[in-house]
Formats: sequence, structure tokens, C-alpha cells
Amino acid sequence: MTQANRHPGPSFEPFCTVSQTVHYYTRTLPLPEKVAIVHQYLRPDGTLGASGMPDPKAVIQDGTMYILDPGGDAISNRTSSQGHSS
Repeated sequence: MTQANRHPGPSFEPFCTVSQTVHYYTRTLPLPEKVAIVHQYLRPDGTLGASGMPDPKAVIQDGTMYILDPGGDAISNRTSSQGHSS
């Protein structure tokens, strides 16, 4: 599920490239659970820009959100409502 869609993209990408934050969920019913958050640049032709792959920002497992900080250390935060945080 795309949570944020910002235009325009960075100057190093083609015109009309969109910066996106995408949230991934399980298919578990009745309540899907959020499992990952990524950032990506979606180009007008449908391909992904920059590295060509989504950039993971967070992974959620067993109610704990793991975030990689810019310094390279993993940070763990308990999520308050599993699968429903934004």
C-alpha cells in the first residue's frame, strides 16, 4: 500500500519520477499486519529509480519495529498496535 506519493522526484531521476513510501502487509485475515516500510523512486516508465530496488526503512516482527539508523546500528521499538501504525 502506497502511503505517500511525492512529486517531483530528485533531480538525478527523469522528469515525473515520484518519491514513494510503501507499506507492506501480510495477507492474514481478518486483520492484515504491517511487516515492512520502504522508500522508492517510481519512474514514469514503471521502473524503480536509484538502485532499482526499494530501500527498506523498517521491518516489523512480533510487534517490534526494527529501524536501521543512518549510523548503521539497528534500533528496536515496540509498536503500540501491531499492523495498524502508519
